[in-house]
Amino acid sequence: MVPANTILVLVGVAALLLLGWLVLRLEGSLRLLDRSSQSLEGRIGQGLRDANQTFADVLQRLAVIDVAQRQLHELTREVVGLEALLGDRSARGAFGEIQLQGLVENLLPAGLYRFQHVLSTGARADCLLILPEPTGALVVDAKFPLENFRRGQDPELSAEARGEARRRLRNDLRGHIDAIADKYILPGETADLAIMFLPAEALFAELHGALPELVEHAQRRHVCVASPTTLFAILHSAAAVIKDARTREQAQHIRTALAQLAADFGRFDQRLDNLTRHHAQMGRDLEELAITGRQLSRRFRQVEGGEPPA
Repeated sequence: MVPANTILVLVGVAALLLLGWLVLRLEGSLRLLDRSSQSLEGRIGQGLRDANQTFADVLQRLAVIDVAQRQLHELTREVVGLEALLGDRSARGAFGEIQLQGLVENLLPAGLYRFQHVLSTGARADCLLILPEPTGALVVDAKFPLENFRRGQDPELSAEARGEARRRLRNDLRGHIDAIADKYILPGETADLAIMFLPAEALFAELHGALPELVEHAQRRHVCVASPTTLFAILHSAAAVIKDARTREQAQHIRTALAQLAADFGRFDQRLDNLTRHHAQMGRDLEELAITGRQLSRRFRQVEGGEPPA
């Protein structure tokens, strides 16, 4: 039979072993819990960072939308301002002149155009183009009748009212063409044609599409109708003509300079030839003088020596 002390010792050892095993399990559970806690903290931190980035992106997009809304508002104000500008006759004339000025200044060299030029008759030209001959001084008028054109395009008016506006537009344009021909085509002072500038492509298209008889009338009166696009082409061609004329002028200057240089070189060659001949003659004269000097020296020696002259 096992002694009681031994049983107590064995029970104590077993208890210690069980306690150690429990401690090890507890430590392992604590380490696993710590790793799980760290992983959870990392995921939470990443989620917060992603949420912050998403919020920042949203704020940036809202800022872009706000800028776009302000630009749209400004554009609306500009469109309304332009409509008001085109509705006022005097302001519309200034608008046409500003557009004409921009085209001319961007395409032609300075000094070859004049704005608000007063002709000998007292008429004031919106722009005078100083082109090479045979064209000469070409007047461009930037005023344009637009009231009846706008009424003829207004869908809120009745068909009868739009038709009446188109008839008035026809009369307006005919009168404007005649006024340009009478005021700005002056024999001996301006070119034999003038340009009627329409700063509205739609009006230009309406004139050529629906009113071809006015285009023919303008041609008979030597008035060229131009839109911004066609005036750009006209000015571009004029710039090419001016460049060609200046090139020919410079070429003529070069030919004249070369002719003068050839004449100067001819005189230089003649003078060099004369100098060469003079130099050769001087050489012969010096040789003859040397001969004469030797003869005189020989005679002096003869006289000194008592020899009779030969």
